[in-house]
Amino acid sequence: MYNIYLHYSQILSIPFLNNALYLIQIFLFKRGFIKHVYISNKNSVFRNGLLKMIDIDKNIMCCSHKFGRSLKNLSSPIIFNAYKINVANMSKNELFKLMWTLVYCESVTVEAKKYLGDFLPSNFPVNDGNFQIN
Repeated sequence: MYNIYLHYSQILSIPFLNNALYLIQIFLFKRGFIKHVYISNKNSVFRNGLLKMIDIDKNIMCCSHKFGRSLKNLSSPIIFNAYKINVANMSKNELFKLMWTLVYCESVTVEAKKYLGDFLPSNFPVNDGNFQIN
């Protein structure tokens, strides 16, 4: 079972609102009430603080292809588990984000590999561990 599930949320790109929502997540995470964390690609002091907080001795399940280079400072093992991805219908920008997300992920799940198809190199590590998203 993985310690942290990292999701993407576009609402966290809205100025001022994002800081409040990040502070709420930090408060709840510090007290152990949440293990599903939402971030956006918009840089924020609170987002960076939240990412540093989840990076301490945690395994991270990446549940979105939209992170891109936002994952570059994480040192914990990251496993890509985004599903229902249709690579053929993605824009060039989305494919770029997917590519960079995969660069920072250590492996992908069996389900993600199925949806990524030929986009993923055949020798990319696949994690077939038993886990559930709660």
